[in-house]
Amino acid sequence: MFLWPQMGSRQILTILILTNTLLSLITPTHCSSSSKSENVTVSLYYETLCPFCANFIVNYLVKIFQNGLISIVNLRMVPWGNAWINKSDGSFICQHGSDECLLNAVEACTIIVYPDAVHTVKPIATYNHTKTTPTEVSFIVFIFMFLWPQMGSRQILTILILANTLLSFITPTHCSSSSKSENVTVSLYYETLCPYCANFIVNYLVKIFQNGLISIVNLRMVPWGNAWINKSDGSFICQHGSDECLLNTIEACTIIVYPDVVRHFRFIHCVERFTLEGKHTEWINCFQKSGLGTVPIDCYNSGYGNVIEQKYAKETAQLNPPHRFVPWVVVNNQPIQEDYGNFVAYICKAYKGPKPEACRSISPMVNSMEKSNSIQPVCYVDEERT
Repeated sequence: MFLWPQMGSRQILTILILTNTLLSLITPTHCSSSSKSENVTVSLYYETLCPFCANFIVNYLVKIFQNGLISIVNLRMVPWGNAWINKSDGSFICQHGSDECLLNAVEACTIIVYPDAVHTVKPIATYNHTKTTPTEVSFIVFIFMFLWPQMGSRQILTILILANTLLSFITPTHCSSSSKSENVTVSLYYETLCPYCANFIVNYLVKIFQNGLISIVNLRMVPWGNAWINKSDGSFICQHGSDECLLNTIEACTIIVYPDVVRHFRFIHCVERFTLEGKHTEWINCFQKSGLGTVPIDCYNSGYGNVIEQKYAKETAQLNPPHRFVPWVVVNNQPIQEDYGNFVAYICKAYKGPKPEACRSISPMVNSMEKSNSIQPVCYVDEERT
C-alpha cells in the first residue's frame, strides 16, 4: 500500500491485472467444496444505464438472495454490455454515454474488490435503483455509503487509488457520445487563493452556466496552479500558504466525489466567492450552500486528496507550453494566456456545431496574432510566495 504514491499508472494497472488474475484463480468456483461444484453458474452480461438491466437486477435477480437460491448459484456479474472499444485510440464508448462508462467501471471495481456476491449485489442493486441521478455516484461515494463501517482508512485509501487508476482510463473524452465529441474542452488550471483565479471563476466562468454554453463545453477544473512538491519530504507548498493547499485539495476531492460539473462548480464558485470577500476560512459552509454532502472532507482526511493533487501537479507540469501564471485557460489544447477574459469567444470559435444563442452576439474571433487589448491580471509562477 505504501508504494502506490511512488508508482506510475502503468505499473499500477499491471498490478491490477495480476491481482485480478490471481483472484480469478481463488474464486468460489476454483476453491469450492464438493457441494459448490454442483452449483449452477449464472452469468449476467449487462450495462449499468440500460433501464431493462436495472429493472432485472433490482426486481428479479435480487430474489435469489431473498429466497436462499444464492446458496446453489455461482453468480457472475459482467458490467460491459453493448459498449465497444475505439480501435483508433483504445478508448471505451458506452451505449448510454459517459455516465455509463463511469458506472460500468465502478461496478467492475466493486466486483474485483469484493468478490463475494452478497457484498457485490447490494450496492449494485442500489445503484441501479437510483439511476435517475447517475452522476451522483462515484466510487468514493460508494466507499463511504456502504463500506466505511467495515473498513479501516488504509483499506479505503488503497481502494480509492485502485479506482482512480481505472477511472483515469475512461475520462469523459474517452466515453463521449457523438454530441459530446463535438464539445469544446475548456481546462482551467488555477489555485484557490489567487484573487485573479477567484475573480475569473466567480465573475466570468460562471457565465457559461448562466447563458447555456455549458451544453457545448467539457469543463475541467484543475486546482493546483503555482504550487510545487517539496522534493525532500513530498509535501505540498502553495503560493498563498497552507490554507491554499487545504482548499486546493478540498476542491480536488469535490471534483472527484461529485463528477457532475454543475454540482462541483457550484461548490467551487461558493468557495472562490468567499476568497474574493476575504472570508475563505468559512469554506465549509459551501457544502450546505451548494447542497452537497461533506464526503470531500473524508476524502481529504483519508489522504486520498493528496493522491489527486499529485495527479493534478503532474498534469500541470506537463503543459505545453508551460503555464506562466494562473488562471491558465486552455481551449481545445490551446492556451489563451493573458486573454482569458475573452474565453467565451474562443469557445464559440472552436465549436464546430450549430452556434448557440450565446455565440451569435460575439464578433468573429481575431487570429492568434491579433489578441484583444483587454489583458487580465494574473498570479505569476515566480511571484513572491505568501
